[in-house]
Amino acid sequence: TTEPPTTEPPTTEPPTTEPPATQTPTPTAKPTPAPEETPTPSATPTPKPTATPTTAPTATPAPTASPSGIIVVKPEQLASGTAAVQVASDTTEIRLPADSSSKLKAEGLTIEGAGHAFELVIPAELLKQLESKIKASDSQTAYLSLKMNKLSGSEAAALAAKAGVNSAADVKALSDMYEFTLSAWTANGEAAVLSSFNVPVTLRFKLPATDGSKLYGIYYVADDGRLEYIGGKTENGEITAQIKHFSKYAVLEVKKSFADVAPSYWAHDLIAELAAKGIVKGTSSSAFEPKRSITRAEFASLLVNALKLEATKETAFKDVSSSAWYADAVGKAYAAGIISGRSAAVFDPNGLITREEMVSMLIKAYEILHGAAAAPSPQAGAEFTDLAKVAPWAVIPVKQAASLGLIQGRSSGQFVPKGISTRAEAAQLLYNLMLK
Repeated sequence: TTEPPTTEPPTTEPPTTEPPATQTPTPTAKPTPAPEETPTPSATPTPKPTATPTTAPTATPAPTASPSGIIVVKPEQLASGTAAVQVASDTTEIRLPADSSSKLKAEGLTIEGAGHAFELVIPAELLKQLESKIKASDSQTAYLSLKMNKLSGSEAAALAAKAGVNSAADVKALSDMYEFTLSAWTANGEAAVLSSFNVPVTLRFKLPATDGSKLYGIYYVADDGRLEYIGGKTENGEITAQIKHFSKYAVLEVKKSFADVAPSYWAHDLIAELAAKGIVKGTSSSAFEPKRSITRAEFASLLVNALKLEATKETAFKDVSSSAWYADAVGKAYAAGIISGRSAAVFDPNGLITREEMVSMLIKAYEILHGAAAAPSPQAGAEFTDLAKVAPWAVIPVKQAASLGLIQGRSSGQFVPKGISTRAEAAQLLYNLMLK
């Protein structure tokens, strides 16, 4: 018997003008039998002869913002293989040599915002991707540019309000909102913008004091108000996520409520957190239907959405129409190996998913996130009095999920493998997988 998938139905500077450090030209020493003392009109003469005339080393200038808010990082500042640039509140752009990737170690470049408001870590591999857009004929005059624009308070508030309307939620900015752009420029003013990254950039924000809520994270905010939860690992007063493209980002608190999920309902908090992070959606803007049974296509869609799967593959399932709302999710779940169908040609998208089917798919999703799950111990799953009723193909996944703390039984210590799951139970499994 093959295992199933899940999906959820869609819901209703110019080179730097930094003055070169002016140095007082030292007279060229000429080899003479004895050092000559040159009288000076005002300074006290130093009669000590110089044994070996040497040129004083030139200090590497620190990156300095020009009056126009542009910082130019010079080649010698990358000589150590690492570079960290601290920007002022009025800095709008950092310019780098066109061959920066060859001078930097893998960790690349670190940019720290004024007042530690944000931090970017840009890998050398990403700069190399950008440099590939520069023509060989322009390599001597081109430069790399990172632009950063802090939106005004009113601009950020307006965009957050638009996001709230778009997602039928209460959206509040907990940090400044920044728009970042990474591009390569030639001397004649041509720009090549890097819109997607082969390797992720680390984005870190200072995290303001919160009321203990878990309904916040780092979000990408589109101009039309569409939100995308990027992530958010919190530590030492900061929140960090990996981003795959530049645009507008901020730490947002998103409060999404459903009329049919009361605050007293056992799954209220986890549904609210999953909805805030875009992992689950309602069946409409105001309903979640927590007690409704969930279909195989819906659960496959939930997993695809939670894992942000992108690769897809044509399936051999004759009952999955290319025009069905779940077709894309089924293709992605199939490509990722999360589903295989109830037979080679039948997926049964509208069939209700059983608990053992859900767990089988859940473990495959877990392995995408964390690598192969360890083989279960002989005692795993012993807490379930009906373990003998689990289908042979699902025994190991059920034991693995029990060992990992991803599942619990129902009443009387039973797992109820053939039982039908509800949307609330599916949400609990996703919470255990993604956020616990």
